[in-house]
Amino acid sequence: RRTPEFLRAAMKEKTTRFILYRDLCPLVTAEKDVQLVWARYDDISHLIPNTLWEETTEEERVDVVFLGRAVESSHDGYAVFGMTVPSERADELAAKFGGEFLQSYIHLLRLRGRDGHVGRYSRSLLAWHDRYRFCPTCGSRTSSVEGGHKRLCEDNNCRSRKGVHNTCHPRLDPTVIVLVQSADGSRVLLGRTVRFPRGVYSCISGFIEGGESVEDAVRREVAEETGVPLGADIDYKSSQAFPFPASLMLGYAARATLGKGGEATPDVELVDGELDDARWFTKQEIVQIFRDKSWRKFVSGSSGGLAPGEITVPPPPSLANQMLKAWVQGRIPLQTPSRL
Repeated sequence: RRTPEFLRAAMKEKTTRFILYRDLCPLVTAEKDVQLVWARYDDISHLIPNTLWEETTEEERVDVVFLGRAVESSHDGYAVFGMTVPSERADELAAKFGGEFLQSYIHLLRLRGRDGHVGRYSRSLLAWHDRYRFCPTCGSRTSSVEGGHKRLCEDNNCRSRKGVHNTCHPRLDPTVIVLVQSADGSRVLLGRTVRFPRGVYSCISGFIEGGESVEDAVRREVAEETGVPLGADIDYKSSQAFPFPASLMLGYAARATLGKGGEATPDVELVDGELDDARWFTKQEIVQIFRDKSWRKFVSGSSGGLAPGEITVPPPPSLANQMLKAWVQGRIPLQTPSRL
């Protein structure tokens, strides 16, 4: 990706594919399952500037990022690029492929397998380009280099061009997401923000602050958002890229201490006001959500979403969904396995 000549040649190969975005929303088809549109060079060549990654006006700007080569057993692999398209050409492309541009990060979670991975990867890079047009050191314009994986200040006198910090790399925001069990392991603590669709609850989460360990961030976020103190054990479980715009979710399981009166579920207090609500849920309540798969209603928008009073959790393949499923199946400690 450091050789412009290679990238220009790779773009024009017959097997090369492009993932297209308008306002960071991918072009998909949805006849059955939601799938990315994999366009060819001939479909979009008229939109690519003559000079790869050349800065243009705001209205005409096109970003192209090299995502790598998809390896298949039948051949050496085909090149894949992510690309933004001008808003005024988006409807034309959607009609050409019989697709639509997804409008919500919730719907992006409907992409599975290869499409899910490529969709998250390309969106994170394009979101970074969208937000970092100017040098954070001197304020001059920056240019995309190395296939869209670095940005370089255009002012040769800028001190960012000297020494080991000579480029701006894609941003990544480490974030903790915590499955908090009650002291006896019979319940789980979930919360919701006003940004969530109606009735959706998830595990407690938040950004890691500078100079803070991951374990400290887990304790602080849970305490700030719910007022619930945690015990000594904080166990890492899994991670997930969440490019909205650039989070890396680090999943942990923890256990609350006993409440002031010795109860297994300490009182919840919305300390910092970030959550609209937080409460303890029994294992059976979570099991029922998985049996009903009620998250389908707000993901698909069918029947107007969830009914008033109906509760669900984020859909698969979200990390919150994976951890909650592991909890009710007994793969997170202190639980009696349950069948879904």
